[in-house]
Amino acid sequence: MHPQRAALAKENTRQTVLLKSGFYLILITYLTLFIRLNLVDRIREFSLFKEPDWWSVGLFTLLMLLPLLPLKLLFDWSLLYYIPKKFGLIKYNLFHFLKKSAQSMLIIYLLLTLYSYLYYYSIPLKLPGFIPVAFSVLITPSVIAILIFGLTLLCSPLVPKFLKLSPLEESTSKRFNKLLNKHHLKPSHLATFKDSDKTNSMSAFFTGFGPFKKIVFSENLLKKAAQEELEVVGVHEIGHYRYGHFLKGLTLFSALIFFYTYIGISLLKRFGQALNSGALPDLANFPLLFLFLLIINLVGWPLYLSIKREWEYNVDRFAIKAINNSRSFISIMEKFMESNLKDPNPHYLIRILFFTHPPIIDRINLAKKFRK
Repeated sequence: MHPQRAALAKENTRQTVLLKSGFYLILITYLTLFIRLNLVDRIREFSLFKEPDWWSVGLFTLLMLLPLLPLKLLFDWSLLYYIPKKFGLIKYNLFHFLKKSAQSMLIIYLLLTLYSYLYYYSIPLKLPGFIPVAFSVLITPSVIAILIFGLTLLCSPLVPKFLKLSPLEESTSKRFNKLLNKHHLKPSHLATFKDSDKTNSMSAFFTGFGPFKKIVFSENLLKKAAQEELEVVGVHEIGHYRYGHFLKGLTLFSALIFFYTYIGISLLKRFGQALNSGALPDLANFPLLFLFLLIINLVGWPLYLSIKREWEYNVDRFAIKAINNSRSFISIMEKFMESNLKDPNPHYLIRILFFTHPPIIDRINLAKKFRK
């Protein structure tokens, strides 16, 4: 990597990390102040919240989050627009950013409202503690279904439109087609999506299951990568399919939601009244519950990322062995490093707290070991 690009990559990563860390600190501070200043009591003065129903529970969540709206917009502007624009990673305009930010806020509000309903309407049933928490696992697939089949129609495009990948189908090597067949995949399972008018970054991923499974290459990747490099990326994604990472990832995320919610509600039952947040269930508990969930998520997130990085490391090994082409693996990693401008060798703490993939330098060193 050119020294100037390496310096830009480090600076891009540093600014992104500082921004995300600062935003989490602001969230924790806001919820803490919300609790300490008893702002819930002021909201509950409205008759609508004296005997909450389905509408008022959702509205209460909205009012609680409303002061964060300008901060969230500023955070999104910095993370999704200003910093990427400064480093030449994106091409889209301010209108496109505003649409993406609105979609993000809508998703967050949807998730938090679902948690509010789960908490408010399950606790009074006096079920065994783990049963209402088990319902929280349904939040993940429910939200995914809503996003794919519902919000996509209202806020399109929340997900990219996949296009048939005819050029790659016609030119893939016999070795790559053999690997596809071996794992019950076909060239028709290869797809792409248009992104060259919005970003300069490259990406590829595996998604779906059953007849809907796809190995997806971004348009930028198809333009910038050589044929052998595309096949390396394709085999990497075959590895994700072989190890079942799509469904495992969904299961893992659902399991984390289960434990986060279980711990959060357990803490609320134990400390809620002592902290003057009201009896269970009560609208006054919402800020404290969200604060517990936020802190628990921060504690558990490194474990989740470490599992994801281990999956990526295993799939890298699978791809290098299967394709037997360390040279192309190294060259495509270098192109990802140049195009996406990620720090190739970040500090250890940044690595474990923010990286879903092993740093590029580790992935290149892995390929060099196989080459020896």
